[in-house]
Amino acid sequence: MTVSTLLTEQRCTTYYTNRDCLFKVLKIFALPEFFWRGPYGAYDPEQIEDVVTEVFEQIEQLISDEAFSHYLFVFGTVIAVKPPDEIAEDESKTALVKSSEYGNFCPVFKGGPTDHQRFLVTKKYISTADFLNRDELPNPRNYNMTEYAHADFSPEFNAVLKEKNIKLVSDNVLEVDDLVVGLEICLDHNRSALWDNLQESYDSELMDLHIVTSAGMSIQRGPNPVIPGGVTYLCDGTASSAACLRSDHGHFDPETSCRALGPKGRKHLPVGGKEYSEFFTMASCVDVEKLDFLEGYYSNYQPQGCGYTLKTYGIHVRDTFDYYPPSVEIYPTVDLA
Repeated sequence: MTVSTLLTEQRCTTYYTNRDCLFKVLKIFALPEFFWRGPYGAYDPEQIEDVVTEVFEQIEQLISDEAFSHYLFVFGTVIAVKPPDEIAEDESKTALVKSSEYGNFCPVFKGGPTDHQRFLVTKKYISTADFLNRDELPNPRNYNMTEYAHADFSPEFNAVLKEKNIKLVSDNVLEVDDLVVGLEICLDHNRSALWDNLQESYDSELMDLHIVTSAGMSIQRGPNPVIPGGVTYLCDGTASSAACLRSDHGHFDPETSCRALGPKGRKHLPVGGKEYSEFFTMASCVDVEKLDFLEGYYSNYQPQGCGYTLKTYGIHVRDTFDYYPPSVEIYPTVDLA
């Protein structure tokens, strides 16, 4: 698991000379996909309502401190499954899986005591990795299901969201203060969900800020539809984070991504695509292997942690690891256009 703290300067030109300007910097704290997947691979609608009413309330209490007034929290994703209301005794497993509804949602909250901007962003495309392979909850991708349910996942669920003043977002576009933010969940980035919605519903408007939360996605595998001077950030739970700045002022080309694709699909160099964007390194990175509550969460095979991320930038680090710890990866402030 890679936890990324991403700092973005929001119209704050005196950041280095005026202390008050520090509090005008939008700090983005991002967690990876599946952070709330649960021990069984998904929650049922009733459990989801408990997550929204109880867990989210605790989160809001935590982030309502004045110190978090200029933080945008991207809290990974929560997986849900809604079985059919009635199940015939002779119904096959295939029929049961295909008559169930599935959801993958990303809670996004603005911090502080008064702001209370709350969003729940839906994922469109089902990935093979989204669900654990369990007999009691079969993986829908194994049954050729490729898309999640529509926004009306459950009337009861939607009623809880309305009561909590949480906006359900199904087109990947958020308005946070005076910023227009595009947010994609993993495979949606690869399938161009944000860019498709921008063309269909927003007259191809480009985003000020683009965020991807994922578990096995690369920042260059999908379009990065940001304005010149806009930034794309990716927080990934099975590899490393990434960030790039669009530095050109030409026409947006959805076929040109933050990092150029090499023969094997990746090019681990701190450079952007031709005349498009600039891939920039972290300001700081901290492996959190010494935190007791993370004991048992280290991976012996997933390439994550500060050392691995630095290798993606072409910076020499040791080639062998005893384990791959979770990490907090921090990026420098950026003066948005």
